[in-house]
Amino acid sequence: MVTLRSQTEICLELFGISQNSLPGRVAFTNRYYGGDEPHTHRVLYVNGGVDPWKELSVGNRTDGGEEAESVFIGDSAHCADMARGRVTDRRSLKNARQEIEKHVEIWLKTAQQEKKIFDHKQMKQ
Repeated sequence: MVTLRSQTEICLELFGISQNSLPGRVAFTNRYYGGDEPHTHRVLYVNGGVDPWKELSVGNRTDGGEEAESVFIGDSAHCADMARGRVTDRRSLKNARQEIEKHVEIWLKTAQQEKKIFDHKQMKQ
């Protein structure tokens, strides 16, 4: 049976982290990375309907506005979007890949524009 203890025993086996020190380490990690409210920039959170944590993945869980969004693939798993596309892929997965590509394309163009502005400012100094 999968339990929290069985899942955290690996911490001791692989990293030498005891069960007693886990709460403090988890609290530190949540503070460092923002926990349920990460302050992100140009991040897509991709999750799927067959994931056990699917109830956490619907909607935007960040405060980053348009630059931190969620992509939810209702009938697939969260990593399915990273596999090479196949003719047999479901429409929802194909749509998710297109949405991801659109976001990355916009972010790359924005970064290129920001670099030009930065370079122009540097040249003036």
